[in-house]
Amino acid sequence: MLQRILTGITAIAVLITLVMAEVFFAERRWDDHLFLEKLFLHGSIIPILFTAVILVGVAEMTFILRKANLHPQSKWAALSCVVLMLSPWLCAAGVIGDGVIDVEALHWQLLWFVIAIVGSVAIQLRKPSTTTAITDLASTWMIIIFLGLLPSFAIQIRADANAANIAQNPWTLFFIIMVISASDIGAFFIGSAIGKHKLAPAVSPAKSVEGMFGGILGSIAVAALFKVLANNVQIPVLDGIEPTRSDQFAQLFHDVSAIAGGMNWGQIAIFGAVLSICTQLGDLFESMCKRCPQVKDSSAVIPGMGGVLDLIDGMLFAIPAAWYLLTRAWPLV
Repeated sequence: MLQRILTGITAIAVLITLVMAEVFFAERRWDDHLFLEKLFLHGSIIPILFTAVILVGVAEMTFILRKANLHPQSKWAALSCVVLMLSPWLCAAGVIGDGVIDVEALHWQLLWFVIAIVGSVAIQLRKPSTTTAITDLASTWMIIIFLGLLPSFAIQIRADANAANIAQNPWTLFFIIMVISASDIGAFFIGSAIGKHKLAPAVSPAKSVEGMFGGILGSIAVAALFKVLANNVQIPVLDGIEPTRSDQFAQLFHDVSAIAGGMNWGQIAIFGAVLSICTQLGDLFESMCKRCPQVKDSSAVIPGMGGVLDLIDGMLFAIPAAWYLLTRAWPLV
């Protein structure tokens, strides 16, 4: 328990540092290097680091699937995931495509996804036997979807060229991750305290219906906390005066909570509930994958939590839902 708490606190501290560095590079002016300025405006550390994390996840998922006697095309799946993850950033920055609207980034996502699927079929045709063709392709496609297409929406949010202040998009991503993480925390503590009714005993015997509702309440509570923060933080008016430490903190709190401040209370509740439900489904999905070959953790990379997949599984289902709510259902980003 203590190890999990310490790891969680460390992860949040690292994430805050990461976001602050990302915002710093996004707001920096690069003099005559307009290409670099545009590229860094839409992303730098986050697209690259998130892609690296996904590659570790691909390796872990490949390990799980091979333990289940499946043979995914791991190299092709990894390459496809990298392209899917990086294309929203490169499209928004103008490296690929001929526009900066986020719709074009989605078009590129669809193109790369189709290429990934068709390419896997072409690779399969070169194998001498078709005995395992269906399961090989199915496991390959699962990796591409679960660890390529779904998490690429995190980069869509970060690089979204339609945002009013693109440099602040990392804080939107931070807000989403905090709401997602609150679901795991709420489900764990409520489930441990009063959980009696099994949620999915064949997949994850420790999870309970009470824990599920605890996760939903946890996500709503954290989303509401950001909303309260947004409603009570005043942006300092400096007029050329050197900002004090309190001014700097006020600006930081405003940036962190800005996206929640744009929601009404009904949207806050819906946002928290939807992300929590998707998070828990993602967690159950990975548990189901591990249950088949009787693998306890995807790896031992993260102390107290297992592997990278054990940490991000819920996010992979929740991030596309967050993207839809914030950019399509309620155009807040």
